[in-house]
Amino acid sequence: QIRRNEDHQTMPGVTAGDIGPKMGYNAVDNGFLRFDHVRVPRRAMLMKHSKVDPDGTYHPPPVAKAAYGTMVFVRSDIVMNAALYMKKAVTIAMRYNLVRRQSNPGGEKSNGSHGQKGLELQVIDYQHSQRSLFPVLARAFAFHCTSDYMRRMYFRYEKTSRVDGDYSALPELHATSSGLKAYCSWATKDAIELCRLCCGGQGFMALAGFGSTFGNYAPNATYEGDNNVLCLQTARYLLKVARAVAAAGRGKGG
Repeated sequence: QIRRNEDHQTMPGVTAGDIGPKMGYNAVDNGFLRFDHVRVPRRAMLMKHSKVDPDGTYHPPPVAKAAYGTMVFVRSDIVMNAALYMKKAVTIAMRYNLVRRQSNPGGEKSNGSHGQKGLELQVIDYQHSQRSLFPVLARAFAFHCTSDYMRRMYFRYEKTSRVDGDYSALPELHATSSGLKAYCSWATKDAIELCRLCCGGQGFMALAGFGSTFGNYAPNATYEGDNNVLCLQTARYLLKVARAVAAAGRGKGG
């Protein structure tokens, strides 16, 4: 028990509080909890995988990395958020570049045609705008499909591990979610900033929405594992698979 039922104050030995304001993502409360000589009852322990008997006997999980399951789910959620935030940012930038007109009245467009006489070209007609935004737009669709596959991959594993006790898909799932979390969060963070730059000075205005979007998304590159470490996790799995395939090939050759 963390708080007293009578006045909701913390129990003796328990300290709890909020970590304080963040640069973004403040709609979510992040707090801290500290125990000082507090006994946690056995029935209050999280024992989905590991277990402790009343006599104190410890039973490890059937697979050492079984506890990674919940973390993998959050990482799949991060990949989905990457698609959502990238779509939001590129939608704002594309709309602005379509509406805003700048210079060269009736000039030649990137496709070789000419604009309306006396009317400045839309910003999206310039090659620089297209080279900047079109890849982000394409990547947003790719991330959407990838996140959908990643989540279905997780739910298949969750079902087989829970119903059949089959954890064989966990190594591939862990490696895939690690690599995707790192790549998608880095790419989306950079894409939001690129979309802001494509809106000129208007992109720096609070009403454009890029400031809050970036502030709320930036933590995705930090929590649920450092991205550099996650890249190493994926690389380690790929090297392990490559060595296994090479060993199998040598065995057949022999």
